This record gives sequence, C-alpha cells and structure tokens, in this order.
Amino acid sequence: MGASAISTDDSGASVTTADLYPEADLHRLQNAVRVLLSGVGENISREGLQDTPKRVAKAWVDVSSGYRQDLHSVLGGAIFHEPIVSEGSGSMVIVRDIEFASTSEANLLPFYGRCHVAYVPSNGVVLGLSKLARVTKLFASQLQSQQRLTSQILVALQQELAPKGTAIVMEAHHLAHGPEADLFMTSASSGCFLDISSSCMQEFLCMLQLHGTPVPSSALPRVSKESSSLLSPLSSSSSPHLAHRLPACHDQNVKFMSSMGSRRIFARNGGSGTVASVHQFQLEDTATTMDADDCAMHSTVQDMEAAVAVILQEIGEDIERPELQGTPQRYVQLLLASTSGAKQQPVPDFHQQLMQAQSASSLNACMSHDTDMPAAASHMDACTEPSTSEMQEWHVQFASQCEHHMLPFHGMAHIIIVHSSNSQKLTLEQVKALILSFSHRLQIQERLTNQLADAIQVVTGALGCVITCEAAHMCMVARGVEKHASSTITLASRGLAAQDSVLRGKLLLRLSQKRT
Repeated sequence: MGASAISTDDSGASVTTADLYPEADLHRLQNAVRVLLSGVGENISREGLQDTPKRVAKAWVDVSSGYRQDLHSVLGGAIFHEPIVSEGSGSMVIVRDIEFASTSEANLLPFYGRCHVAYVPSNGVVLGLSKLARVTKLFASQLQSQQRLTSQILVALQQELAPKGTAIVMEAHHLAHGPEADLFMTSASSGCFLDISSSCMQEFLCMLQLHGTPVPSSALPRVSKESSSLLSPLSSSSSPHLAHRLPACHDQNVKFMSSMGSRRIFARNGGSGTVASVHQFQLEDTATTMDADDCAMHSTVQDMEAAVAVILQEIGEDIERPELQGTPQRYVQLLLASTSGAKQQPVPDFHQQLMQAQSASSLNACMSHDTDMPAAASHMDACTEPSTSEMQEWHVQFASQCEHHMLPFHGMAHIIIVHSSNSQKLTLEQVKALILSFSHRLQIQERLTNQLADAIQVVTGALGCVITCEAAHMCMVARGVEKHASSTITLASRGLAAQDSVLRGKLLLRLSQKRT
C-alpha cells in the first residue's frame, strides 16, 4: 500500500505513515499479522499473502493515527473572533454530512457513517469550518465506541470554543451487525441544545430534516428521565459490548443518548475477558522478521489472541483498560469464523467435482483450440435468448475478508444461470452455501467472482452463467481512499455466456434491471 498520507500538519503539508510510525517499528506488527495468518490455516508464503503483513501493519497505523496527533495541533490557528457574530443573536453554525470511519474497540471491526455538528458561538468565537471535519477524524482514528466518539467531539468543541451550546448527531453502520445492518444513531448535546424543545435544537433538527437526514426522536436527548429499550444513556453498563469510558467533562449539563434499529450489535462475551499474555510468542526483537518456516506449525488460538494484544499495544492502546477486555478473543473468533469457508462442502463431493472439472476444462481447451464452432453452441443457438423457464436468478448478500489488508468487504452477488434440459437446478440454500464456501476465507473480489462462476457451472452443468459481485471495501473506506457510497463491481461468465457477447449483454441487462 505504500506510505499513504493520512493527515496534514499546521502548514498543510502531508503527514505520512512513515512520519508517524518509522518503518523499523513496523516489524512487531508484521510478526503479529503473520501469526494471525498462520492461525487461520493460510500459507503465508503464497503470492497473494507475501506482502500482506506489511500492508496490514501500515493499515493499522493509518486507522490509529489519532493516538499520535494532538487536538491543538489539529485546530492550529483556526479559532477566530468575529465581532459581527458576537453582536448577533444566536447565530448557529452547522456542518453536516462529515464522513468518518473508525474501528470498534469491542471487536476491531470497522464502523463508518456521517456526523452532523452544530454549535452556537459565544462572544463571536468561531472555528474554521474544515476543522470540524478534522476534529471528527482525529477521534475516529482511534479504537472507539460510537457513543464515546460522539461525546469526545462534543467535549472537544466545548472546551476549545466555549460556545453557548453544541449538538452532535452521528449515524453509522457497524460491520459487526453484518452486511444488512441498520443504522446506529447517537447524539450528544450541551448548553442551549439540552432541551429538545428549545429553539436551537428545533432549528438544528429542521435543517437536518430539510436536507434528507431523518433523525428519530429516540436518538435525541430528552428532558424527562424515562427510558426505553431503544433509548439509553451512555453511562449504561447493561450491555458489555457498549461499555465505554467518557472523557472528563466538567459541564454537568451535557446529555449523551443513543438509538439503534431492530438488530443488535455483536455481543458475544468472548471467553473469560482476560487478554492473553503478550509474551506468549516471541516478538520482543523488533528487527526480527518471521518467515514461513517460523509459522510452519499453525498458531494456536491463544497465540492469535496474544498477537492481537501486541497489535493493540503497538498502535498505542492500553490493553488493560476495561473497554478492551475480551477484544482479542472476540476478534480472533470473528476472524476464524470469517475464514472457515475453505473447510465447508456446500454440496456432496463438491471439492472432488470442482477438481475434476478444472482438469477437464484444461483438456477441453486444448482439444477445441482448432475448432471453429465451440462445443457448447450445439445445445442452443447463441443468438437465441433463453426463456424465463430456462433460467435461474439469485441476488444474495455476502461478506468476505480482503487478503491484502485483512479488512472486510461486503455486498451483493448477482447470479443468473442458463439451464439445459438435463442441467441441475439449485435451491436458494445451495446458492448461499456456495457463496459462503468461497466468501468465508481470505479473498480478493476478482477471485471470488470467478470461483463462484466456476463452481456454479460445475455443480449445475448448465449451458452458461453470469456472476457479478458488487461490494464496498472497508480497506479503502477505513483509510479514506474511497467514499462510503463507492462500490467495486466484478464480472465473470462461463459457457455460452462467455462465448457469445450478445447473450451475455442480454443477461447482464436482466440482472441490472432486477437489481434496481
């Protein structure tokens, strides 16, 4: 991935990974990543994984850059006094749709979304508008809970600007929920925004609604102390996965509230909650790099947990703080679950069928090299569009793990199969099992798409198939390389669909129409 720019200094110059974390200090992180790769049964010397430890180590540095930056240096000299603002009555400043990505302290999975900030200046003191986004990203570039992230932004603005009031609304998707996750909304308010019926809060909400951001009342502070299952103060400790520690705040008139949809955040307890000893495997020598022979014996789960503890220490975390108790165990459990697909057999004798078909396809390619007409064309006129009864179509959500950065990517697999009279039709459960078998492993999207196409062609014996995978990649979102709404689309076709571009175009058009 190289040394990517992750922030700027006071002069506006780029600050790179190398500036914040010297190359020599990445060795302990890389060794810890090698232990994790070995623990999931991977061959760390294979081509796709040779540079993964280095890429993952630098990605961890990128997403934890907030530990090595200071709030005052981020704000710089961007606090101004505007007399005309001090003479006005209640001028409100709102910056909405600040995109952010952070890492959950509970399970080390990403969460990402948008933050909306409002404050009412006091004595004409205002902050450069770009700094609100930088303050958000400063705190997001640490291990976080969404609640604490919301509160830290509010407390920072209160302390630096001393405004008449501040309000924060944050909405985020948590990868721990799965690819179908609802938005999790949190809010914090102080001063003139404390009362939801106040003119300041009503004007803020009006502006958010005006621009298409509905804010459910359960996500907002209430004057009353009534509680419900969807409304709980951040100091609640009833859910261990929501445990957090708020920053010190001397203003007693500050409210922090949260709300979420019907799905619950991943809340597995993860064993005893104690962190495995960091000294269980030898990473003390930062100049020593482990190779494939060092990991020839697959790491144990305990080794993997110790490796995670090393990563937490190296990025600047205190692994003894209460919010991180059990985090290594939870992360290892999730990593093992998300890479279990290679051991699954979605249909009887599937792996044997696949190997036989791959061998046969190589032989057929050699035999048909000098043939004018493809063998599959005898089953159907390539210019004839198959009827609906001859096709099966599926749109199935999936999640996988990028082998380059060990971060999730998730999206939708769109599948259309053109059957012959004697080909095997699949059930939805079989399609899902096939997708799980290939997505639950360290992957790249291009390989996943082609593996699905090969598997479906082999299992069904169909005339042809087209597969498109559309996914968002957290390795790009978390590091700020792409916007949250961006997606990557990959395509693979087999049989008639691969041989005839007209038919393939018709099938792709059908998939796109159903997708929209």
